[in-house]
Amino acid sequence: PTMSRTDTWHGADYARHSTLQAAMADEVLAHLPLRGDEQLLDVGCGDGKLTARIAEQLPRGEVLGVDASADMVAYAQQQFGTDAWPNLRFEVADARQLDFGPRFDRVVSFNTLHWVPQQDQALRGIRRALKPLGQAHLRLVTRADLTSLEEVAEAVRREPAWAAEFDGFSDPCLRLDAAQYAALATGLGLKLLSSRSAMKRW
Repeated sequence: PTMSRTDTWHGADYARHSTLQAAMADEVLAHLPLRGDEQLLDVGCGDGKLTARIAEQLPRGEVLGVDASADMVAYAQQQFGTDAWPNLRFEVADARQLDFGPRFDRVVSFNTLHWVPQQDQALRGIRRALKPLGQAHLRLVTRADLTSLEEVAEAVRREPAWAAEFDGFSDPCLRLDAAQYAALATGLGLKLLSSRSAMKRW
């Protein structure tokens, strides 16, 4: 699959319609252990709102938010400029092409990685970005026992009656369950400290 992708995300729209994503991230942030001096990378920072909340908890640290969408990053930079947020920066970067050395104590990602089918590439980049004792805290939607709407749509578009209409289209979603995802991560050199999976009603 091609590594280029049309940027269809808009930061201002996302900021107005991301209440669900923020609620899901809150569950992770409530249990994120921080001293206040960490170097932290947020993969898939979106509009920057959650990244800025983390920066507030790191007065002696630094936070870098990255997103594949230039519009998202521009919006985040506008909303959370360096004058008011000297420990916070935003850059355009694809989760599949993270090019950081081992400089981060924490890598976080909220509701982003299930949009990355090339998960091995993302996890390798996350592993490279972590310091030797660094930790990654990843929140994503994995495949569940119940069939999702996205899986139904994928099955329909593969049917003979529709396949020709979707010529060249590739499934944009990750299709691993929680156990498969954990196995992939450990197979790529990450040590699994904890894993929780639950069905949610939002």
